[in-house]
Amino acid sequence: MIGLLRAFGSRAQRAWGSLDHGTRLRDRVLRGVFWTIVGNAAWRACSAVSTIFVARILGVAAFGELGMIQSTTQMFSVFAAMRMGTTTTKYVAEYRRTDPHRAERLLRFTLKLGMATCFIFSLACFISSPWIAQYQLQRPELTLPLAIGSLLVLFLIYGNIQQHALVGFEAFQEIARVNAWRGALTPLLCIPLAYACGLPGALVGLIGVAIGTMVISRVYLNRQRRLAGFPTTAIPADRGELWDVFAGFALPGLLMGALVAAVLWYGRTILLLADDGATKLGIFSAADQWRTSVIFFPSALSRVFLPILSESYGAREKDAFVRTSSINLLAGCLSTWPVALLVILLSYPLILLFGEQHLDAAAVLPVLMVSVFFHCMNQSLRQIYDGAGRRWLALVLYILWAAVYVGGAYYFIPRHGALGFAYTHVMADGLLFGLQIAVVEMWVAPGAVRRCGWWLATAVVTLLATVVAHQRWMEG
Repeated sequence: MIGLLRAFGSRAQRAWGSLDHGTRLRDRVLRGVFWTIVGNAAWRACSAVSTIFVARILGVAAFGELGMIQSTTQMFSVFAAMRMGTTTTKYVAEYRRTDPHRAERLLRFTLKLGMATCFIFSLACFISSPWIAQYQLQRPELTLPLAIGSLLVLFLIYGNIQQHALVGFEAFQEIARVNAWRGALTPLLCIPLAYACGLPGALVGLIGVAIGTMVISRVYLNRQRRLAGFPTTAIPADRGELWDVFAGFALPGLLMGALVAAVLWYGRTILLLADDGATKLGIFSAADQWRTSVIFFPSALSRVFLPILSESYGAREKDAFVRTSSINLLAGCLSTWPVALLVILLSYPLILLFGEQHLDAAAVLPVLMVSVFFHCMNQSLRQIYDGAGRRWLALVLYILWAAVYVGGAYYFIPRHGALGFAYTHVMADGLLFGLQIAVVEMWVAPGAVRRCGWWLATAVVTLLATVVAHQRWMEG
């Protein structure tokens, strides 16, 4: 054990030392990571407390319906966002120092287009809510909650686009402040409204949080534009440039996001339509809340690297791009792996927090933690594709992921219910992880994976072994 810990320390020191390459990479990463930890820790702590109380107030079936509504609005949200958020991050980061006028022009384009699409798809969600509830979910009583939830598409997604713009400025301290406000608003609004009005009240609380976050994000974004010297007057649009940005980066991102959202929603629908589907979905949703909590920080952490990757790739600094790609993968691994192991070992008491009616989720949670690792690493790998502008290549890999996911859902869910849905996540995310690793190492950033391959292999083996041991212990 001591020898293993020494090996960990030695390898981590060498990997971190690779950042010191005569650049400001180390300081930029440290600053971004610190403020990401501070802001997201505050938000996720408050959100976890709020979720636990809301789950207890609503009960298993209604809590599962809340998860289904959020999944449905998320599908519309992907079209509403059109991946304008990461598009904004990439081009603001790439041009904010070298060409502020171009950066402002692209920023205005993404904000205007984002507002228009958010409104259109929020309206589409509202209009189609009776049809979705009646024919897709076969729950006519969910028509009103779906109609209320349609406002999340407008306010939540537009606020997220603005926060992605702040990432492009590397304004992580401001993002931390936004998340602190979000964390404070979540329990203050969601818990009392869920208690007073049930499922509709919980949704109204989430909408209130989204509105507050959107307004605060806009204030900080305008401040960053002034500090960066962006022009305040209208800039003539270059239609050819805007089309290149849309067709080469935003469009494949939109297709990828739409594919992922539709497939995830379809998987939940299969589970909901199974025998006693609402209860099974409630069980999965309880486990999925911890999955979401663990995923959030590594996903937010990977955002620290996108502006750095975009800037180094745009400046044709190949060595810096590969080094940053490697440390991005290492950060994703080390921020997910230990936490996933801990959650596996503590799965029973963690699920018990949701109440005894959710105890069946204790068998689902450990399996989901394996998919957490694959998912977070896929997020880190996607930052490398985005930084290099290789989104069409990434889309091909996600099409393969979708095929495996749908096939797994049809096979595992009828046989194993919520646990089968967890198996589906592991199988599809694991396949995508392997494919992305191979493509990045061979074509996108050769050498990046080799620098941290030992860590990745060790994490996968230990997670799988721990889940197998935990399942045998539960059966015994």
